[in-house]
Amino acid sequence: MILSGKQTLVNAERYTTPELRDYERKVLDADERIAEIERRLFIELRLWIGEQAARLRRTASAVSQLDVLGNFARLAASRNYVRQSLSDDAQIMIVAGRHP
Repeated sequence: MILSGKQTLVNAERYTTPELRDYERKVLDADERIAEIERRLFIELRLWIGEQAARLRRTASAVSQLDVLGNFARLAASRNYVRQSLSDDAQIMIVAGRHP
């Protein structure tokens, strides 16, 4: 192993070789490439989400309506609510009624 240089660090020394310097450069270049790929993917994802915004809003609205209606159904079942029955005559008869 041929030593080609010495770096002085705080309270230490580090010896390097051309091979170690090449490897260090490859690692640093790879880190830069990874960061660039992540930036590009993030931008592409952000653009795609922007294109899907209307669909996402419609889906969120539908999910929120299902959530509300599902909770109404759960409450109705747990509190024994029943649907009123209507008749054609002009009378109103409430038996054991209560307002939810």
